[in-house]
Amino acid sequence: MFTRQWLPRLMLFFGLCLTVLFYCEYLIYYVVLLQCRWPMLDKSSSETTQPLRVIFLADPHLLGHRTGHWFDKLRREWQMYRTFQTAMTLFKPEMVFFLGDLFDEGQWAENTEFKQYVNRFHELFYHPKDTVVYAAMGNHDVGFHHLMDEYQLNRFKDHFETSSVRMVRQNDNIFILINSMALEGDGCDLCKQAENEIQNIAKLLKCAKGPKGRKICDQIEKMPYTQPIILQHFPLYRKNDKNCTGPDSASEEVKSVTFQPRWDCLSKNSTHLLLNSLSPRLVLSGHSHNFCEVRHPVHNVHKAVTDTQTLEWTLASFSWRNNKNPSFVLGAISNGDFKLNKCLMPRELTVIWTYIISAVTLLLWLFYPMSKAFTRWRRKGVKDS
Repeated sequence: MFTRQWLPRLMLFFGLCLTVLFYCEYLIYYVVLLQCRWPMLDKSSSETTQPLRVIFLADPHLLGHRTGHWFDKLRREWQMYRTFQTAMTLFKPEMVFFLGDLFDEGQWAENTEFKQYVNRFHELFYHPKDTVVYAAMGNHDVGFHHLMDEYQLNRFKDHFETSSVRMVRQNDNIFILINSMALEGDGCDLCKQAENEIQNIAKLLKCAKGPKGRKICDQIEKMPYTQPIILQHFPLYRKNDKNCTGPDSASEEVKSVTFQPRWDCLSKNSTHLLLNSLSPRLVLSGHSHNFCEVRHPVHNVHKAVTDTQTLEWTLASFSWRNNKNPSFVLGAISNGDFKLNKCLMPRELTVIWTYIISAVTLLLWLFYPMSKAFTRWRRKGVKDS
């Protein structure tokens, strides 16, 4: 009799539990990401085409079997999968760039394991066929400079159709993907090759910019000029993250830690090489797992500082495992302008507290009336006896 009386309440209880689960594991991603918008470029009479819409993200660090617990792996991958797929549904970007460290154990993975890694990556970050996706190399993908070998590099290049230095043109915009670990500057064959490719792209850009009639440009492909956007894993050289702000930036304790060049960021020489040779209008990087906005001074041919500055955004990790406030970036880019919007992802702490508060509330709602009814039932039984 008691069970039949409370059966509807039990059914409603389980229904509400499923509703909480649906909200925390699916709906919350729409609730949070709907607060983000594509940035709007200033209207210009010279711009006749729609701006290119691009998503940038860094350091997903898909876990392997060596360092990641199975539940941690399951949880993080579900969070990244839901965020990415929700973003693809809401924003429908034309391009997506991953700024390195796609994998957490890529540099140690055997060939079979690496193929499984790649398959998981494509499953988690599935995208429509008309969305173009590129990936830069990270140290967890192929190893730091002293650990890289030709086999690891070629394996990553084959699976992701990239190289140590690659120029991508889309809608008259120029993106240059760079393998940060190839800019060690120690004279190795890989470094020489990367530096030569950078100089070749620099010549191509100078010829596109003009002036016309230069003999060196006669044999070079003609193309519209625009300042390129550099995409790489390591940040450009900076001392630390002391001046970085935002909920996805490093903690105050971490911000004061001095960066080690060639490990935490590029060296000064490599930074000057990129800024002076390529004259980028924007640099996007990852690696630190924390957001930072930096403006780098540009030097002229006489190594004197000019009034020009280059904006760099170091993106926070896309994984809750590396940052309590993970994020990604929406970019609207045209030939002569660009704007970026940072999109924060759902906070894991919010999800946990939603579960805790919902569980306590629902259990009280379920058991308190039942306990009172049970107490009355027992008292009635005692009186009857």
